[in-house]
Parts: sequence; C-alpha cells; structure tokens
Amino acid sequence: RIELHPVASPALGPSKPMRYDIGCWPLRPPCSDWLEVEFALVSGEPLLVVRVAARQRVWQLKRLAQDAAAWDAELLRLLGGEAKGLLPDNALLGEVLRDRCQPACQPVRVTLVKLDARRIHIRGGAWPFVRLSAQLHRPGSTLGADAALDVVGADGLGVEEELPDDHDPFVQHRCGLGIFAFESAAHPGYYIGARGREVTLCRPDRKAELFRKVPALNGAPRPSISLESLAMTGSYLAHCNGMLRCHSLALIVFQDNATWRLEDSEI
Repeated sequence: RIELHPVASPALGPSKPMRYDIGCWPLRPPCSDWLEVEFALVSGEPLLVVRVAARQRVWQLKRLAQDAAAWDAELLRLLGGEAKGLLPDNALLGEVLRDRCQPACQPVRVTLVKLDARRIHIRGGAWPFVRLSAQLHRPGSTLGADAALDVVGADGLGVEEELPDDHDPFVQHRCGLGIFAFESAAHPGYYIGARGREVTLCRPDRKAELFRKVPALNGAPRPSISLESLAMTGSYLAHCNGMLRCHSLALIVFQDNATWRLEDSEI
C-alpha cells in the first residue's frame, strides 16, 4: 500500500492523503511454475542449464538438450526425479522433477543418456493402420537377393487384418545427426534400402540404407516425419498400392503416403 500527500494549496485548502493498494509484480515467475534443470552426462560432466515451465513435458526438455548434446532427441533418455529413474516422454516436468527434499528454486539435476539404436515399428503418419513389414515378400524373392518390402494394413494393403503389435519391428540405427538406417529385426543384417525407385530389404553399403529425417511432407506436426533417401536427394520413402517406393510427386496423396510415425516397440 502506498500513500500520497498532495501539496497544500491556499486556494483549495488542506487535502486528505490518497491511499492506493497495489500488487507486487515479480521480476520472474514464482518457482512453483518454473524449474531450473541442469543436464549432466553419465560421466557426471555438466552439460547445460535451462529454465523451463513446470507444465512442459519431458519430450520438450529433450528437444532443448538436442543441440548441446549433438544427439537426436528421440535417442536421448533422461534419468532424474526422486527415484532417479527413466522419465517418460509425456510426463509433466513439474510432476516428475519436483523433489520434495530439495530447496525451492534450486536446479534439478537430470542425467542424459545417449542411445545409438532403438527398436521401433514404422507406421503410416496419415494412415495409422499401415505398417512396414519385412516378413511379407514379393513371390519368388529371397533374402539371398534383395527382397521387396510390403506395406501391410487393415484396408487390404497386403493383408486382410490388422497385424498384432509384436509384428515385425525394425532397429533404428543412428548414422549421424538426423541420419538413420533401419534394420529388420526379423532378418538381422538386412536393411530398408532405396535403389532407384524400388525399396528393398538389402545388405548395407553405407548408401542405399541411409535416410534423413525431415519434417512431414504433409505438414503434420511431430512425431510425424518423412524419410529422404541419401542415395537420391529429393526422393522420399512412400507406400503405394501395398508396396514401398522411393520417389517424389507433387501430389497431396503422395505427401500423405510419404509421412510416417516411428513408434517404440516393447518387443
């Protein structure tokens, strides 16, 4: 509360003091709404300190660490909280990082773990019933040669029924920042590869099996992405009539068919 005393004037006579109640505007939001997070490597070496809203989620925190760690966010794992365990991607930071034993506004330490690979399913971004399969091959093809990859789904693309969740995972290998190769878990040593427009299951040659993750061609937000071939810049992995192709077309349906979601597999 403040009180103002106007200067007395002979013409107006004495004046009463004027009182005002004002709120206190803090220079920074209260600690309950914000967190100071310190990233550290497994070795204990500090990496980065950031200030984030408690309402943000773990996956958003991983995005902040991506550049400093020079590692892809999806292959980062965060350990922290009272249990010092794995932080789920969709958990709110204020719920998993708030330590009741820690003084308010003190930085919370989070350990950053870098992975080189993860086991995934590859689903259609615009068509979620679509999934890549390395187990269904074109008649006559064998793994001794290149085996054509099928796209399978509930609408008759390859099969009549939806596949179970444990069907046909791939192992995503990091080959550089934003660059990946996808190995068939059913056929170890064989990778999704683009040779010309045809996409096959092939042995790696450090070229055909490499793809760069780019924003989804149909404009869908993350986690939807598109996969550009490093062997053929400007060509993208897409499904068409139950088969995979690697090409580029100025069509909306192509942009949808070239949009994917990579989901962690628990199998």
